[in-house]
Amino acid sequence: MDDLSATRPVRRDPRVAWRALGSEIAIIAPWSSSVHTLTDVGARFWELADGRTMGEIVDVLLGEFEVGRDVLEADLAEFVEELGKRQLLQSEDA
Repeated sequence: MDDLSATRPVRRDPRVAWRALGSEIAIIAPWSSSVHTLTDVGARFWELADGRTMGEIVDVLLGEFEVGRDVLEADLAEFVEELGKRQLLQSEDA
């Protein structure tokens, strides 16, 4: 999984407010004036980022979306890095 371990837990930062709006998710962090909008795989990842491991999340997403494992893992690595830069995920180690 590139730099992400399959056993790494992933959790939304509890200080972040979010709401599902149909198939999209809107995220607001108290330290940012931006509203972040997630769709499709990103929105589903966000819902699953409740302490599950990256491996568990990948397995769920593979069952729900038509995408190859290598592509999904590479895309999620970039996505998680971006969410981390925006301080929207808690940093946890397995």
